[in-house]
Amino acid sequence: LIAFAFQLIIWGSSMPQSMTPLPLLRVLATILCFYVVVIGAVNFISVGVQCGFGECHTSGYLLLK
Repeated sequence: LIAFAFQLIIWGSSMPQSMTPLPLLRVLATILCFYVVVIGAVNFISVGVQCGFGECHTSGYLLLK
């Protein structure tokens, strides 16, 4: 990935002009990216509620007691 990033920085995009991005694929990728971010945020919040700021106790929700 790092080598590909450097290739894009140095030589620019190597995508031929005949290959146009598919709009449906772009929409699906955007939806999937948003879904992953939302799942990560929900997980972060639930762990914060369950563990609080201290050591994690999985027997119950620390901040709800």
